[in-house]
Amino acid sequence: MTEFVTDDGIVVTIRLAKLEDAPSLQRNCLPSNTLDEVKNFLKNDFEEMEEGNKFRLVADVSGAAIGNLELFFSRHPLTFHTAEISTVVVNPKFGRKGIATKMIESALKLANRRR
Repeated sequence: MTEFVTDDGIVVTIRLAKLEDAPSLQRNCLPSNTLDEVKNFLKNDFEEMEEGNKFRLVADVSGAAIGNLELFFSRHPLTFHTAEISTVVVNPKFGRKGIATKMIESALKLANRRR
């Protein structure tokens, strides 16, 4: 989706999550959850993504998910035009590099496409 280079030269790709991201997501972003829990989150996300109700973005550095963002769309007819961003997490080792900002910008682009 989006690729950028941080000020200190780290190449970061913001993209949709994949099931293969589970181990690095668990390790880098969701350490209070077990690997099985993260896999289940992702499996549920894919069903929601198929229906267009949710997206999970990851920030990828060298093939590892070091950031996570969830974007939920309202299903209610009166609020169908709204979305909610939650669970924005970046591994502290990669903090203060603009990664969360880029994930939010990518989520906003996705949300605007739904209008």
